[in-house]
Amino acid sequence: MTPEPRLQDRVFATGFPQQRPAARRIHKVLLIHSAHLDERGAVVKADSAYDRLTIGNVAELALPLLAALTPSRIQVAKVDDYFDRIPLESDAQVVGISAQVMARSRAIALANEFRSRGKIVVMGGYLPTMHPEEVLDHVDAICMGEGDDAWPRMLEDIESGNLHRVYKASQLPDLTKLPVPRYDLVRRDRFTTMPVQATRGCPFTCGYCSIIEFHGHTYRHRPVDHIVRDIRAANSRFMHFVDDNLMEDRNFCRELFTGMRDLGVLWGAQVTINVAKDPEILRMAYRAGCRFLAIGVETISQGNLARVSKDFNRVDRYAEAFKTIQDAGIGVHALIMFGLPEDTPSTFSTTVDYLEEHGVAIAEFFIMTPYPKTPEGRRLLEEGQIIDHDLDHYRETYVVFKHPTMKPREIKEGYWQTLRNFYSLRSILTRIWRGTFRDKSEHLLFNLAYMGKIKRGIIPVYFGRGNDDP
Repeated sequence: MTPEPRLQDRVFATGFPQQRPAARRIHKVLLIHSAHLDERGAVVKADSAYDRLTIGNVAELALPLLAALTPSRIQVAKVDDYFDRIPLESDAQVVGISAQVMARSRAIALANEFRSRGKIVVMGGYLPTMHPEEVLDHVDAICMGEGDDAWPRMLEDIESGNLHRVYKASQLPDLTKLPVPRYDLVRRDRFTTMPVQATRGCPFTCGYCSIIEFHGHTYRHRPVDHIVRDIRAANSRFMHFVDDNLMEDRNFCRELFTGMRDLGVLWGAQVTINVAKDPEILRMAYRAGCRFLAIGVETISQGNLARVSKDFNRVDRYAEAFKTIQDAGIGVHALIMFGLPEDTPSTFSTTVDYLEEHGVAIAEFFIMTPYPKTPEGRRLLEEGQIIDHDLDHYRETYVVFKHPTMKPREIKEGYWQTLRNFYSLRSILTRIWRGTFRDKSEHLLFNLAYMGKIKRGIIPVYFGRGNDDP
């Protein structure tokens, strides 16, 4: 097997024709979930034997769903750039790339490479939706927003020689008509949790969040019998809801968790702290297989929450909410953001102490990322507070903005020290002992896996080495 070339060296290759490609019959498409580059410019990969044993593959849903929306006469191949070798020699006529904002350089490099080989390349996801100007010169077409309706139209237009440059749905897709995702395309030669979707969007308008922009400021849910159908089709004991906010509609949740109760699956989901308002819903969730809930705690400063339009979170009620969730048997998986305006150098240790005190099972730590098309990103841009415009750096642990009181280095150092402190053996044992959730052995293993990543300089939420570990 020949090694993959450094495609990123060709990121800014230009000169490809931008006219509509000639009509062609499609017999095969290749779908790629793009990785991103680390601080050395290397593709972030989790392809060693050790990685396969220690890094859980939280499979994404977009491409298996697009594959299911592809006409059955067309063969579909799918690769995850984080785990798999990119098949540059593929005989597919069409290459579809799904890319996050931080994957800009890698996704463009892939697009350039495949177009140089005569392929028709289309791109979807947050990158082309939020920053179409970054990618349009490197692809034949982009999809902005949800692609359920756009993808089949793209394929039809390619075959008729009428491919447009930009596809954007005039109305949101009908979630009652989604097919069963092509779960057969998700590799199972490593520990994998299978993706299922119950809702799309979020009813809130947090200033830092790009979700509301992508989903058109809506919050919708699918029919429960379709969700159950997909869970059965995934054929796995371990699954995760890819929803951005699963449990905001309590009547829907009652119906969903009743329908899931006998499926025998174990799962987690992302929600808001509002779930603690209904202990019965939480008990139903546990009986349906829920073992952790990722909650956007963000900060233990009420002033910070107000600054990002998330003051429906009440810091003075966090402790009670954590206990309510844990008493239902579910582990709290706190999502914490550093770099908000009221943060100081003491915020990092104070936050760890607070999470330990309340027995929080798991936490994922982030540095505030002011995506340019979000309200917070636009505000900082207008105020001249953005110091780094490279979209590849819009991820941990880059600091791309001016903080009122801390230098970027202080935020980075505090971030990494927080990871090391929270995932020290002392902290892990303290939190597992203090927490009132059940299934403590599973949560212990999760913590130890994170501790192993951090000792290797890996940010737990991504697969590769972290940027600039002090």
